[in-house]
Amino acid sequence: MPSYRPVQSVQRALTVLVHLNQRPLASIAELHEATGLPKPTLVRLLETLESEGFVSRDPGRPVYRITSRVRSLSEGFQEESAVVQRIAPLARDLTSEIRWPLAVGTFDRDAMLVRYSTIPDSPLALFRSTVNLRLPMLASAMGIAYLAFCPASENRLILDLLQRSEATLDRAARSRARLGPTLQAARRRGYAVRGPGARKPVSGESASVSVPVREGERVLACISITFMARVMTPATAARRHLAQLQEVARAAVAEPASSSAPLSTEVSEPASGHRDLARRWTPGG
Repeated sequence: MPSYRPVQSVQRALTVLVHLNQRPLASIAELHEATGLPKPTLVRLLETLESEGFVSRDPGRPVYRITSRVRSLSEGFQEESAVVQRIAPLARDLTSEIRWPLAVGTFDRDAMLVRYSTIPDSPLALFRSTVNLRLPMLASAMGIAYLAFCPASENRLILDLLQRSEATLDRAARSRARLGPTLQAARRRGYAVRGPGARKPVSGESASVSVPVREGERVLACISITFMARVMTPATAARRHLAQLQEVARAAVAEPASSSAPLSTEVSEPASGHRDLARRWTPGG
């Protein structure tokens, strides 16, 4: 729920923009009939929107139209944002059922950027927050899942980039022969893992299982479940929850985006340009 009551003037201005967007021209009388807002209020709102460049008045007639500046309101909303929005309610529902937190990440230059997390909805979360953290491609379940299922041409470009990286966790890209079996195993299983491997996990250590969200050959995002490594192994987690994760991934592509679906506070939107302020993180994902 919002921490404050909605600002009524903002709601009214957005209502006016929505209705103006549905017709080439609109008079005060038409907007009054469509919105139910008082005519003096509509005049003030339209003049304010006009002063900000989002609305223009037709010369010689008391009718209004939207301007090209309204496009700037959607320029930051990319396809990956729509995918995250579709996954969010599905992830929350799954966390309420299995209790473990889920995260959604999208590829960002040389890492997986965590865009959404159900940590606030999980009583079993090991971390306080993961949103905006950058998960190394070769040391996270999300990264391995992305590399395993993205098109071969994209895979090569990413590995070429990581091969030139000075980061310790990217060094595995320099040995394609050793990395190959890891990616092949993920493709064969249908999911990628991050965990302690053969050694005994230490107290507080986490592990993850991740699946891709695919549209055709493209990987739009990856979904992961993170859990206590001492409670279950990645293989056990996959046996219990893989079908559920894959169902969320399928539904996220099949369902249309809903602008009314509320997102948790644990969500991020990509900033313009590169996300240099996002931290690079290794313990989860």
